[in-house]
Amino acid sequence: MQHLANELKKSFPASNVSAVTLDVSWNAEQLASALDQAEASLGGIVFNVLINNAGVGPAAPVLKETQAQIDSALAINVRGPYLLSIEFAKRLVAQGASGSVINVASIYGIRVGVNNGTYAVTKAALIQQTKALAIELLGKGIRVNAIAPGYYRSEMTSTFYDSDAGKKYLQTKVPSKRLGLLWELDGALLLLASKASSNMTGSVIVVDGGHSTSSL
Repeated sequence: MQHLANELKKSFPASNVSAVTLDVSWNAEQLASALDQAEASLGGIVFNVLINNAGVGPAAPVLKETQAQIDSALAINVRGPYLLSIEFAKRLVAQGASGSVINVASIYGIRVGVNNGTYAVTKAALIQQTKALAIELLGKGIRVNAIAPGYYRSEMTSTFYDSDAGKKYLQTKVPSKRLGLLWELDGALLLLASKASSNMTGSVIVVDGGHSTSSL
């Protein structure tokens, strides 16, 4: 993780970057401690943008998924973002400050696919979590929105998309016939992080090359 912080610092020399270890499956006290450490490492600031981006997706038929896989996905994809968002919001409210929470959901939170049952359930829960927190925090100056990416290359997906089966899937199932490029998520993230989206909360922005609206 430190190497990513170093790369950011190299690309943006004027920025202040710190890397702090955090496992979103931790309990509330551990998550709060990690936020304390992150704030202290940057001079005692209070963050005003939180992006919940950690996620796992066990790719397996529902009849073959283990309880350990299900529990892990729920802890990382649902419980962790929920606890972090609440802790983040409490700190902003204590400071009388405004802020933005951005949850990285998925088109699997809107539609379903074979062999991704638990992943779809957790991402649908994350979208509903976005809306529930948005309405509760509306009067606190804290906005809560989500993006729902389609198919992008990641550490979890690269092996499949580089395979013959993965390439065939992209050509036959994805309207754009390609993976999304990571920088193509920048616009939605920057919008939701900035005051340009000051009248948006509880929104879900789909960034999937038309995949989720394609013909069945």
